[in-house]
Amino acid sequence: MHTFPSSTLYPAEPQVLFCQPYGQILYYPAYKVLYTEIIGTFTHQEYRRLYTFLLGVLKTYPVRGCIASQAKSNGSSIQDRAWLVTSWFSQLKNIVGNDFILIGLREAHDTNAFKRWIADYLEKTLSSMAAFTVRSMPDFDSAVTYILERSTLKQVDQPNEGNNKRSREQ
Repeated sequence: MHTFPSSTLYPAEPQVLFCQPYGQILYYPAYKVLYTEIIGTFTHQEYRRLYTFLLGVLKTYPVRGCIASQAKSNGSSIQDRAWLVTSWFSQLKNIVGNDFILIGLREAHDTNAFKRWIADYLEKTLSSMAAFTVRSMPDFDSAVTYILERSTLKQVDQPNEGNNKRSREQ
């Protein structure tokens, strides 16, 4: 069982949409924010499965922004990062609008210089390719605050699939 990101400002409980040993996708309907986390060691197929599932969620749920964290991962391969930038991100751009916000968490306690360099590279690369905002933030609360302050998403109904708290990927 994974844990939810710690938050002092945003206590709402998320809906668990995807939960596997290598990652999770959480939806916070009160804020219309997704949280995606990749964890530990994973295969190429698992990495792609999580991010492909995320694309499906973005087609179904009203979302202001997505917060992504790889802080608990052992790192992704060059092959995975290349796929993320060239294939997955192209699909993402076709799904979301210009007001979408994608935030990568760059947690202060992570002292791995290589992971920080990769995070910088991904932020610069993706932001140069996107019409929407791509940036990094130090923690979950800062990311949610940023999304809520800048989002233009109007109040919308619950996701198309009803109020299912769990997905088929659990």
